[in-house]
Amino acid sequence: MTRRSLLTGGVFTGLAGVSAAGAAIASAPAPEAPAPQSSRAEEAKVLEQIRDELRLQRGPCSPASCGVVDSIRAQQKTFLKNRGKFPDFIDIGIDVWESVYDWHVMARQKPEAGRMQDGRYGMNFMFTTLILRHDMTGNYIGIGYDGRGE
Repeated sequence: MTRRSLLTGGVFTGLAGVSAAGAAIASAPAPEAPAPQSSRAEEAKVLEQIRDELRLQRGPCSPASCGVVDSIRAQQKTFLKNRGKFPDFIDIGIDVWESVYDWHVMARQKPEAGRMQDGRYGMNFMFTTLILRHDMTGNYIGIGYDGRGE
């Protein structure tokens, strides 16, 4: 096969494809008239069901809003207003701990958690270390405090 036949064959094949696409567009049916109201109501209902299903799969937290995270932030804001800095520590229960951990994963943030020198578990959240308190109720969120014992 010669170089000329390869090049001209490719050009003609491309032109044939363009003309076929043009014919397909020309023969396409005209857009339909707007759907009747009953059909739109059914579509809206289906969309609401999809939205509800997605909310169930997402759970109570999203990266932008989470009840547990909002409560911790409220404690941080209160401490910040009173002391002019974020608290060093806030004690939390196991359910809150797991929700904050899941929030980190959902928000694609690396959860920095580990054991502290005194053996307790700690997790960084913004400028505060959350301390896991196994002896408190699962949904416990304590008041922020300093590491200096103030």
